[in-house]
Amino acid sequence: MKIIVKGLSISLLCLIASGYTLPVQAAVCGIVSTGGNTPLNIRHKASNSAGVIFRARPGSALTVLDNSSSWYQVQLNNGWIGYASGKYINNSGACGLVMTKNVPLAVRADMGSSSKVIGWATPGSALRLLENYDSVYKVKLDGGQVGYANRHSIKPEQSPDHFGTHQSNRPPLVNSSTGSPPSGKCGLVVTKASHLTIRKTPERQGDVISRASKESAVLILEKVDSWYKVKLNDGKVGYGSRDYIKTKAELGGYVFCGIVMTKSSPLNIRAGSDTKTKIVALADKGTALVVLNAEGNWYQVKLNDGTLGYGSRKYIRYSGGR
Repeated sequence: MKIIVKGLSISLLCLIASGYTLPVQAAVCGIVSTGGNTPLNIRHKASNSAGVIFRARPGSALTVLDNSSSWYQVQLNNGWIGYASGKYINNSGACGLVMTKNVPLAVRADMGSSSKVIGWATPGSALRLLENYDSVYKVKLDGGQVGYANRHSIKPEQSPDHFGTHQSNRPPLVNSSTGSPPSGKCGLVVTKASHLTIRKTPERQGDVISRASKESAVLILEKVDSWYKVKLNDGKVGYGSRDYIKTKAELGGYVFCGIVMTKSSPLNIRAGSDTKTKIVALADKGTALVVLNAEGNWYQVKLNDGTLGYGSRKYIRYSGGR
């Protein structure tokens, strides 16, 4: 499994049923300790200018793979590997490593084995342990979700004395309300194939009007049954299957998207981070781009047709920060 290098390499398999296995015996738990409600930026390489691939919530746990420098190499619950400042990771709370083989561990809304799955934790990833029940741990995921997971699939790395013990299996109250993503939100294409087919109408037999490259971003305009109405970088509007488009919330906090904020004209995407370099593509106003890197006043981005290039930060609204 790869993470951003020159492009983004994430698959739906990593999100739902990762086959990636980590030698957990060599890994160490770490707790995100940024203070307050400030999340910890996880970047694709050890640099403050590198793209933010995730924001780990305070009090959540990370698997520390390498702490030999001020930047720690860490693994997230979804299997991605990135880098974070070591000064914000410590052993201030109980955590454990997921010990399943080849399949992710389900984190559920309550203690029942048939309750709603609210998140997944891949083998070798870390979970913050909050409470200890008879057969489950109450845990916290990197994205901040709190739920329950089978304790027999988690190996505590710090003393259980650090968190409460409960013998009651009375399930907590669960908020069962759900809602669709608001209009104008980013979606990441997570197909196993090289692209996602965009159709004229929200039906399998609808005419094909375009294609969106795997791991590119689309702007979600509306939810229509099992489809999203989306806008592409060339301005075309069509429908893509919701099975293959994931929002930031569904990805657990993964920061991937920038919105083109030009006044009217499309944004020039250039071959390099300089206005003297060749224009390799155009991105319409109000469309979505995957942001890979920050280089001075430029973002390295990926478009729906798979093109990689650079766009002026002045005209891209991106929440990844520096």
